[in-house]
Amino acid sequence: RWIRHFPRAPAMIERILGIILPVFLVILVGYFFARRVKPDMAMVNRISMTILAPALIFSALASKDFDVGALVPSPVDGALSAVEVDAEKPMLHFFDSKAARGQAAIDKAFPDTTNRIVSFDGDARYAIVLTSGDTNPPDYYCYDREQRRMDFLLTANPGVDRTRLAPMKPVRYTARDGLPISGYLTVPRGAVAKNLPVIVIVHDGPSDRVRWGWDPVVQFLASRGFAV
Repeated sequence: RWIRHFPRAPAMIERILGIILPVFLVILVGYFFARRVKPDMAMVNRISMTILAPALIFSALASKDFDVGALVPSPVDGALSAVEVDAEKPMLHFFDSKAARGQAAIDKAFPDTTNRIVSFDGDARYAIVLTSGDTNPPDYYCYDREQRRMDFLLTANPGVDRTRLAPMKPVRYTARDGLPISGYLTVPRGAVAKNLPVIVIVHDGPSDRVRWGWDPVVQFLASRGFAV
């Protein structure tokens, strides 16, 4: 009877059990293992708190509006520093406050691009920062993390005229069956998004997705008059 009043209740209960039961089983196995073997749990606890627990939280919170991406380790001790989140634009969710402050300083210097540290030196003082965006081909900088100084190194596409690039805008539309679908729309720079020839680029596979950012194929098609 109560199901008639709450038709989504079974699905909700199933989702809750799908989250709780794996956690309960892991705790149960760990409890009996610890009672039998009595191991040194310091390393196990560190791995659980820095990797497994955050990953489990993000898996539970993952929704149709964003996807959880790669884990970002610390360059110093390898502990989990952040997790990539694919929303309308790429994001980072930090578990390390110091790393979060460093990323905030980089993002403040480059507010309109996706900025990622892609390499460190042995002491983790100097880093290579990659910045890119929908109208910004990849640029590389050397970042002094102590002095907060950024020196330009090179650009991946020096021949591209950035003034002719078209922005990639997040869009949302409804399919014929009522399912909301997220996507990105790029129209020729300066053109009105109406009565244009359209090319639809479908992402690979059921588990992949299109991401906001630099896409030379999209920019080429847009420069030829297509909405993409």
